[in-house]
Amino acid sequence: MLIGGKRSRREAGTWWWMPIAVLLIAIALEGFSFRTAVTESNHVRGKRSWTEFVRTAKAPELPVILLEDLAALVGLVFALFGVGMTLVTDNGVWDAAGTAAPSTPSPGGNRTTEARTLRDE
Repeated sequence: MLIGGKRSRREAGTWWWMPIAVLLIAIALEGFSFRTAVTESNHVRGKRSWTEFVRTAKAPELPVILLEDLAALVGLVFALFGVGMTLVTDNGVWDAAGTAAPSTPSPGGNRTTEARTLRDE
C-alpha cells in the first residue's frame, strides 16, 4: 500500500530483486554495445583524442552511437542507484530522483551536435 509517498517493504515481497536484475542485465547489454562502438571507433579514430574524434569525424554514425550508448549507460546507472536507494531506505523519492536525474539538462549537452550542424550547412 502506498501511504505518504512510501511503499512498505512487505509489498515488494519476494520480487524486490527483479528491478535490480533487469537494470543489471540492461547495463551489461548496453556496456557490450558501448565496447563494440569503442572498438570500431578506434579503427577510424587513429591518434586523435575522443573529443577531437567526436567533433571532427567525417561520418557521424560512430560518434552518435558512442554518445548515445554513453548516455544510456549513465541513465541506467542513475536508475540503478535510485532503485537501490529506494529498496534500502523504503522511500520512493529516490526512485523518482533516479528517473529524473538523466533528463536534467546539462550545460553543454547538445553543443557538439549544434556545432556540427552549423559547420555542415
